[in-house]
Amino acid sequence: MISMLRRSFTHCQYSVIVRSINTAVAKMDTTVQKAIIHQQSTRVSISFSYDFGTKTKLLNFNRDQEEPLSSVLLRVKTNVLKHLNRREKKRKAGQDSEPSSPVDCSVRLCKLSESVHPVVGSTLNMDKLKLPEVHEATTCLDAFVNGGKNRLLVVEHQPYILDVNPPTVDTVSLPENILAGFLLYPNSLVVKNASREQCHVKWFVSRMSFENYGAAKSAIATIEWDELSSGFFLKVDESMVNKVIKVSVTPMKGSRSGASVEAVSRCLVSIGPESFPFLDRHQYTKEASPRDSMRVVSYNILGDTYARTEYSAENLFAHCPRYALSVDYRKQLYIAEILGYNADVVCLQEVDDDIFKHDLSSVLLQKAGLAGEYAGKQSQSTKEGCATFFNTKKFKLVESLCFGLADELQNNKALADIFSKVKKNSKLLERILGRNTVLQACVLECLTQGLVEHQRQLLLVCNTHFYFHPDADHIRLLQAGIAFTLIEQLVARLEAAEKGCLVRVLVCGDLNSTPDTGVYQLATLRHVGADHQGWKSALGEEVEGVELRQTLPMASACGTPTYTNYSVPFQGCIDWIFYRTDSLRVENVVPMPSHEVVTEHLSLPSPKFPSDHLALVAQLTILEMQSSA
Repeated sequence: MISMLRRSFTHCQYSVIVRSINTAVAKMDTTVQKAIIHQQSTRVSISFSYDFGTKTKLLNFNRDQEEPLSSVLLRVKTNVLKHLNRREKKRKAGQDSEPSSPVDCSVRLCKLSESVHPVVGSTLNMDKLKLPEVHEATTCLDAFVNGGKNRLLVVEHQPYILDVNPPTVDTVSLPENILAGFLLYPNSLVVKNASREQCHVKWFVSRMSFENYGAAKSAIATIEWDELSSGFFLKVDESMVNKVIKVSVTPMKGSRSGASVEAVSRCLVSIGPESFPFLDRHQYTKEASPRDSMRVVSYNILGDTYARTEYSAENLFAHCPRYALSVDYRKQLYIAEILGYNADVVCLQEVDDDIFKHDLSSVLLQKAGLAGEYAGKQSQSTKEGCATFFNTKKFKLVESLCFGLADELQNNKALADIFSKVKKNSKLLERILGRNTVLQACVLECLTQGLVEHQRQLLLVCNTHFYFHPDADHIRLLQAGIAFTLIEQLVARLEAAEKGCLVRVLVCGDLNSTPDTGVYQLATLRHVGADHQGWKSALGEEVEGVELRQTLPMASACGTPTYTNYSVPFQGCIDWIFYRTDSLRVENVVPMPSHEVVTEHLSLPSPKFPSDHLALVAQLTILEMQSSA
């Protein structure tokens, strides 16, 4: 109606008529709408939609919680008037140039009485309803948050009830690569005042197929959708190929729901390679391990932090198509691979913190019952680290620890002698202290009945990723010495804390150390002499007078494969699952892929392998063990 008036009258006539209509509307029943209020830290956000006649706009305000109400309402009024005046000043070709008439509006925050309980969609006659206003000196926090349930915001004639801290979807999207045959779930889902697991999720697929995504994008407004299913996960199948996927997420907290948010895929569903090598490895892990054993996986999944750089794409992984380097493609593969191993303990390296938060932690828990702990590297710029997952049916988390190896070298009394010798070489000191390497340690309690009655049985799972540089054997030797010192201290503390406590040990990770290095020797032979050649791997940084020992009997669960990392510049066995041999025994090992399969696309990663590393998978039997106490 208002747009018709604008075409029929001069500007001054139009302004007078619009103000008359607004006045008339104020004397009529008006539909109640909702304003969303969120408190975060010391700020209060206020959001509501307002009809400006020709367009409805979402208005957002972010105010200090101690700001007086009068100032907040003035800000709201100023913003509304800005839009109103902007509309009034617009000129179309052929309109007269009479000056715009000034406009005004009122903004109030009223107190609701016990007899007035408006709900969204109900009507109120604001001219007849006389409500007292909240005192102008009231703080923003008290006015909108603490007293929000009994408040009514009125902008001109439009009333809004306040919905304080409702369940809200902050962000949700779908990945830029969706493969038939793999799991799909809301990508980067961030909710506020809600639980991700409780969100109501619905899936839709376009009725039409498209030749390319560009065609789908241009038709997005007219696409007809077929509902597929409800639930956090969607198993994408071949019927969806060349179509667009849509997801709708309704945030929930208990019985309280928030506004639904939709996201449409930025790609068409596609078909990947005919087969994936990890499916062959899954033939060995179809069944869960028996109650007296555990299946262990160690896997460097190639962090997106490194894979997405131009240097990696053009040098390290130039053989790999760009689409297969993207994390949205690769994570589909490595999540499916990990799930198919039916593991009880999973140690991952190069895990981007966002991938842990939005993908691994929820998918592995919901689909496989694997709870996860994350230990990021001690760096502001490097947002990746180690993640350890465990089967919640077999284990309970007792303690989760993260040690910075550089910090421990400086502060752990048991390492004082080594540190005193390292400090004598300034270049060596700078290099070792400049590393952000961490040791993640998860203390797990066995929930299955113990083999030794009345004895608490613990499993200490250690996960780490040593420094990578080719000339850094001496740094990795020092890191191994620090790590095993920490592990021995943990075992001693745990066994001393409770009489008869049994502590089994796993040490997993990408140690960037081959079987001919001092790191492997320390783990398996328990001693590295001061004359070991590894101490002299970098000119000017030689480590002198340091001898390493550790007391735990350890062995490699997967032996010494030809390689666990296969890239253009390097191929070698650098990933390990070390286990305490007096309490665990290797039952079986999942075979590695054949060399022909690994090198089908020259090296790793490739469209069939999501990482430049191969997963190690071993099943270990839990042996009866007498405590060292």
